[in-house]
Amino acid sequence: MGGKTWSKEEEEVYWTQLIPHSPKRLGADLANKERSWDWVAVQMTRIMGDIAKEKRQDPRREYTHLCVFEHYFQNTYLARFSPNVGRLPMKYYRREQRDKKRKEAAALKKAQLEAAAAELEAAGQATSPIVIDSTGDQQDTPIVINCQYPAVASDLHGQALVAQATPTPQFTIPSVLPKLAPPRSVPRPQYHFHQFLANHDRLDNTGSDEDSLFVTQSTVSWSEAVGPPRGYGCPQFQ
Repeated sequence: MGGKTWSKEEEEVYWTQLIPHSPKRLGADLANKERSWDWVAVQMTRIMGDIAKEKRQDPRREYTHLCVFEHYFQNTYLARFSPNVGRLPMKYYRREQRDKKRKEAAALKKAQLEAAAAELEAAGQATSPIVIDSTGDQQDTPIVINCQYPAVASDLHGQALVAQATPTPQFTIPSVLPKLAPPRSVPRPQYHFHQFLANHDRLDNTGSDEDSLFVTQSTVSWSEAVGPPRGYGCPQFQ
């Protein structure tokens, strides 16, 4: 049966509808459920019988599993081609080759992308700083400076007892600079040419105090005025 000449309708049904589900399916047709050659023979008989009934013709033949397998083998592996098969086996084979190349190209591209990603990840791990993930043993402990000055307790007679430490919550660094008065806050010294040098920079507040060391002298004339000792100057004589 397989060696007999098939019509164009038979070849079309066989190669386009049944071979994609047969054990010899190729390419994308591998995703289809595999059917046996018996199933192919039954389907071939049914389809061609329906076509003959539509044309009001008697069915030409009844196909068997050996018939359909021999027809495939003769038109693919041997040089004996049916006259009406045309290029159907070659088209199916070429389609399978295109699908195979497409899958291989997709797999190669995927492998290249994965390799490039792995190289980038390895380079990043080589240059990245060491990061400690475990923070269980690390605690932020603030540094507190607590300065304590001893406070000495004394008894009624003024004798020192036990020194007690008085904690202070804050630490203040004492200033080493002297506390100077702001500029121009100190009064300028007053000089009186008719008083002794001991009275310089003193105010005349002794008035009637006879025991005071600062005694206001009587006013002298210009002819009796005596200049200050060497080293001291008076504004009037400068």
